[in-house]
Amino acid sequence: MLLNLREYHRPAAEGREPQAALADALALLARPGIRTVVLAGGDTLLASADPTIEAVVDLQGLGLDQLTFESERGLLHIGALVTRATLAAAEEATPLHRLLAQAARRWGGSVQRNRATVGGAAVVAADNDPLPAALLVCDAEILLAGRDGPRAVPYARFIDQRAALLAAPAIVTGLRIATDRATTYALETVARTPSDAPIVLAAAALAVHAGRCTRARLALGGVAPAPLRMPSVEAALEGRAPTAAAIADAAAQVAAQIAPAGDFRGSGEYRREMAVVLARRALSQGRS
Repeated sequence: MLLNLREYHRPAAEGREPQAALADALALLARPGIRTVVLAGGDTLLASADPTIEAVVDLQGLGLDQLTFESERGLLHIGALVTRATLAAAEEATPLHRLLAQAARRWGGSVQRNRATVGGAAVVAADNDPLPAALLVCDAEILLAGRDGPRAVPYARFIDQRAALLAAPAIVTGLRIATDRATTYALETVARTPSDAPIVLAAAALAVHAGRCTRARLALGGVAPAPLRMPSVEAALEGRAPTAAAIADAAAQVAAQIAPAGDFRGSGEYRREMAVVLARRALSQGRS
């Protein structure tokens, strides 16, 4: 609960055009002397006890709730306010859609998914949320609106630099992903119960041509403070035949590259061992 909240702003409610309302939102965020933050779905923010937040800017009405697929260009556009429930239902078009739908569905209950937004999940980048990990292996770009105009930033970079990128100020307006029907995607998780949040997870993407891996991506969750790409594992597979032995050898590298902390759901040792297992399972699905 935001106990010190003093102001609520919804620029689009004043009849402004979306672009003008977006400029108003950025101006509100840039004000000195009052900490102002964005309100999207509110799933994370409204549960916050941050006493420094004094004002929120509601992004509803800015046209950021659209999910579109440009089939000719192979581009998937996900507005920042698209809900997890909407993304979970959009699984019919491509293997990429199916991965994102599975990742969106594998978090929270139906009420939470109806409220939580894809943009919010991308910004928070919770370590055990399958959706940010899926975005990493898809080479997603996150779209930002700032006082100097729009820009696109690779999502992997955004996770590492999000505090600086959003402090400009900037607003996340959506995500853009180039689809590739030749790529196989997979998501593997382990949890205490089927409805519980994952303890450890692995997302993978694998493209194979003429018997050799031309592109490999692997991201892990539950082993670091944020989802983690594994470039050395990817490099170990690219250019090679993706045999069971090659995948097992590449996945085994995971153990030496992570140092997960333990908690009541799983020790650090358990998380390390499961990361290797799930990485191997996820990558193996790309062989078919």
